Order: sequence, then C-alpha cells, then structure tokens
Amino acid sequence: MNRTAEVIDQAYSSDEGIDLVGLSGALHADVVLHVPGDHPVAGEHRGLEQIAGFVHASRAATADGEHVERLDTLVGESHVGVLVRVTAARPDRDDLINHTIHLFALDDDAVTDIWFHNRDQAAVDAFWS
Repeated sequence: MNRTAEVIDQAYSSDEGIDLVGLSGALHADVVLHVPGDHPVAGEHRGLEQIAGFVHASRAATADGEHVERLDTLVGESHVGVLVRVTAARPDRDDLINHTIHLFALDDDAVTDIWFHNRDQAAVDAFWS
C-alpha cells in the first residue's frame, strides 16, 4: 500500500469518524469533492475550505452528525476506494443507512478528486432534502 493509501485508510479507521485533519495531508490544494444527487449538499466542493463547509453543513443538518464506518479499503495504482457505511438521523425523516464508496483519484501521491458513489441515491436524496 502506498503512503497516500495508508493515510486515507488511517483517516477512515478512527472511531470518531473520518479524521479530516489527518486526511487533509494527502489532499491536493485544488482537490474536488464530487457529491452526487439532488439535495442541498450535492455538487462539486473545490478545495479544503469548501470541503470543510460540506462537512460542516452535513453535520449541522443531522441530529448528531454522520457516522462513517470503514468496511474495506481497495487500493490501485491511481485510485483508492473506501467502502463505508454511513448512518445519520434527522427529525421527520427515515434514518440514513447508506453503503457508499468514496473513490479517491491520485496524481503524484496527492488526492486530486473524491467521488461518492451511493448504493441508494434516492434514499440519500430524500434524507438530505
């Protein structure tokens, strides 16, 4: 496993959720987070500041934040995939239980893009809308 893959894997192994401070060391300054769907936090989030804004908005919209459990890490030459189970609760909505892959594109050992691939996008859209 290369060093960037190790940083990503370690960041997702925390009992407190994703270690964003640890992960930030592997991110390119112009990294883009691609969040699919039709809801207020969907779209492209460019750079560390916008990604932090996405995380803050997601946490603020839930009863006690999102809980991300790493199930597996898949490592290739130019990509790292982290299979996770994301759970969260909001008032007046069904709880979110979302299996997703966070796919990291690597260029010179820095993460340039992150894509979320949700198993049930309709449920994700309903939860965040």
